[in-house]
Amino acid sequence: MWDYTRDRYIIPDNGRHWVDKTISTSWRVYKSRVKKKYYKKYETDNDRMANRPNTIPLEDFQLLVKYWGDEAVQELAEENEARRASVTDTHTLGPNSIAQVRENLKKGNPDLGSPSDAQVYLDSHEREEGRTYKTNTAEIKKRIFEIKKKVVAGEDASELIANGKSHGREWLKGRHGKTASLASASAPVDDPFLDDVTEKIKRDLEVELEAKVNKKVQDNMALFLKKLAEANPGLNLDIADCSATIPSEDDENATPFTGTST
Repeated sequence: MWDYTRDRYIIPDNGRHWVDKTISTSWRVYKSRVKKKYYKKYETDNDRMANRPNTIPLEDFQLLVKYWGDEAVQELAEENEARRASVTDTHTLGPNSIAQVRENLKKGNPDLGSPSDAQVYLDSHEREEGRTYKTNTAEIKKRIFEIKKKVVAGEDASELIANGKSHGREWLKGRHGKTASLASASAPVDDPFLDDVTEKIKRDLEVELEAKVNKKVQDNMALFLKKLAEANPGLNLDIADCSATIPSEDDENATPFTGTST
């Protein structure tokens, strides 16, 4: 999957961990949606097979139905659903990421300093006026109000943010590379692939810019010689000697100008 992704996007080597995690998360979300729409919706396997999605081959969907119907798998799924239901302090960003919130807050800071966890929490968890929260709207609104007070006063709001719960290292950080790199900035890593792509882009831009400059110079020269000849009918001017090539509208590399004297 890494090679497949690199064929389509320019990603440095140190971004592989992020890519792997993103693909893994997207795959779990996709399977969850398929299960909800094509498995849980029906009572029997016959109905499920009769209404299978066209995007999944028959043999593959048969394996999925058999897998989801296994008792051990069903027990694990129920435990996972219960754990997920217990998570009530969720962000309100939708498809956007915590990392984007951090970057936007950093850009909005005149000193370009890293935002505090409290700022990130407020930007990613506070709902718009009139919208309710997943559970206990009044309690969450009160806690957000208290966090805002501490932020304005310049006080530490870590305890209020954590709300007595332990969180992973990527909480309020967003999906990055390896989690060990979150504590400190990693040193630049040489990436031959990225270096080659960068060098190719640079060369292509130089060639393109040079061609445009040459064409502009030739156009200006041709116009100048034409005006000069029109203004001086008696001038014996050999345009071919002055401008070897004059580009046409259909030829960016210029077409040789036929020798003409005026």
